[in-house]
Amino acid sequence: MVGCTTITEINEATGEPLAPGQIKTTFVNQLGYLVRESVPIKYKLWKRNKVSDRPEDIVPDSEKDLLWKEVSLHFNFPPGKADKIKGWAFKKMAIQFASFKKKLVANFVNKGLTPDFDKVWKKQREWWNEFVNYKHSADSMAASIQGKMNASKKTNFHRLGPGGYKVAVPKWEKMENNLIVKGIVPQTLSWPKRARYYFYAHGGTLDPDTGMFVTSDVLREAAQRLEDAMRRTEEGTFQPNRENDELTYALGNAEHTGRTRGVGVVPWKYGFSGDLETYRSRCRSKAVVAEKIHSLENRIMSLEAAVGQRSDQPAANVEISPSSQRRSSVASTEHPNLGADRPRDPIDDITVRTQCELLVLYGKKLKVCAEGYAEVQEQGGTIHCQPIPEGFARVFVDRITEERWEDMDLPIPISPEETELQHAVHTWIAWPKRDIRLVQADTDSARCSRQRSPTPADRNPSVGPPSPPPARDPSMDPPSPAAQ
Repeated sequence: MVGCTTITEINEATGEPLAPGQIKTTFVNQLGYLVRESVPIKYKLWKRNKVSDRPEDIVPDSEKDLLWKEVSLHFNFPPGKADKIKGWAFKKMAIQFASFKKKLVANFVNKGLTPDFDKVWKKQREWWNEFVNYKHSADSMAASIQGKMNASKKTNFHRLGPGGYKVAVPKWEKMENNLIVKGIVPQTLSWPKRARYYFYAHGGTLDPDTGMFVTSDVLREAAQRLEDAMRRTEEGTFQPNRENDELTYALGNAEHTGRTRGVGVVPWKYGFSGDLETYRSRCRSKAVVAEKIHSLENRIMSLEAAVGQRSDQPAANVEISPSSQRRSSVASTEHPNLGADRPRDPIDDITVRTQCELLVLYGKKLKVCAEGYAEVQEQGGTIHCQPIPEGFARVFVDRITEERWEDMDLPIPISPEETELQHAVHTWIAWPKRDIRLVQADTDSARCSRQRSPTPADRNPSVGPPSPPPARDPSMDPPSPAAQ
C-alpha cells in the first residue's frame, strides 16, 4: 500500500515487530498517538479484570477495532502475521493508556490544572470533568493506595533499558566470552541460561579479573540458593520441572503466566520450549497428581503412627503452677517440647516446595497469621547462616493475612533489628513445624493438613487437666461432604 511502512519480520513468539531497522519504535509511537487522541479517558480499564467487570468501565471492543483499522492504514504486515501483531499491539496500547492517565493525574489533576485542549488531546475535553471526579473519588484513592502497597513488595528491579533482552543478551555473551579468551572460567558458566540472564538483568555482573559473580546484597542470597539448587539437581534430590526450575527455587516465588523470567514478556510455551511436549501429553500434570497422592499417603501413615504412639502413652500427672501458665492469650509463639521425641510432622515428608499457612495460638484457637511456601527439609539446614533448630522448618513468607499480626514476635528473629513478622515478608525464616499447615489443591489433602496441627491443650502440657472444649472455630473445620 502506497504511503505505508512495511514490517518485514516479527518475533514469532510475541508478535513484536523486529525489522526493518527501528520499526518497533515507529510502530509503538504510532500506537501511543492513537491511544492518546482516540480512547476516551472516562474508561478506567483497557480490559476486564478482577478490579471491575462493569461494561461502562472497560474500553469496548468496537473502540479497539477502530484503533486497529487506523493502525492498518499506516503499516503493512507480513502475510498471515496480522493477528499476531494485533495481539502484541493491544498489549502495548493497554500500557500506553494507563501511562497516559497517570501522567494526566501527575501533571494536571494533582496540581488543579486543566490541559489546553485547543492544542492537544482535543477529543478528551468531553471526558475531562468525569475523569477528574473519578480520580478524586474514594474508590480511586483506595485503588491507588493498594497499587502502591503492591509495588512496595517488589524488591528486585531489572536494569535492561529500552532495548530489553534483545539488546542486553549479546553484551552479556561478549562479557563471558572475553573472560574465557583470557583463560578465566566465569562462575555463571554452568548456570542455566534463564538464570544467568535473570541475574545479569537485575544488576549482576562478572569480576573482570576473577570471573566471580558480583551482585547486590538483595540478590546475593538468591544466587547462593541457585547454586544450592544446581548442587541438589546433580545429586538427584531436586528435579527441575519447567517453570519450577532452579531459578524459581532460588527466588522463592512462583513464575507468573504470560511471561518468562530471564527471557522477557514471552508465553511459557516459548519460554520453556524444551518442555513443549509436556503440554500435549499431560505427563507433567499426571506426575504432579501422582506426587500429591504419594505425599498424601505418607502424611496419612505419619498421622496414624502419631495417633497410635499417643494412645499407647499413659497420661502424665502434671501440677499446675502460676509460673507455668501463659500470661497472655494473644499471639503466643512459645513452643515447649520441640525435641526429637515428638511425632513426625507432615512437612518432613514433602518432596517439592509446597504452599503453606503459618499458624499462631490466639487464645484457645489456631489462627492463620501468614501464607507462604514450605521448603523441602534436609539435614543440617541453615537459615541466615544459622543452623535450623530441631522442630523448626524453613518457610518463605509471601504475605501476612491481617494487620494485627505484623508486630508479632518471630519465634526465631532474622537479626537483632528484624524481630517481628512484618520484617519477614518475602524472606525465608524458621517456623515451628507443628504450626505449619500444608495447603493442598484437593479437599482430602486439605483435611489431612488441618488434622496435623495439635490443639492448644496438646501444645502446653504444663497447664494441667483439660478444661471443657471451647466452641469450635468453623474456619478450621474441613468442608462437609455436602459442600463438596
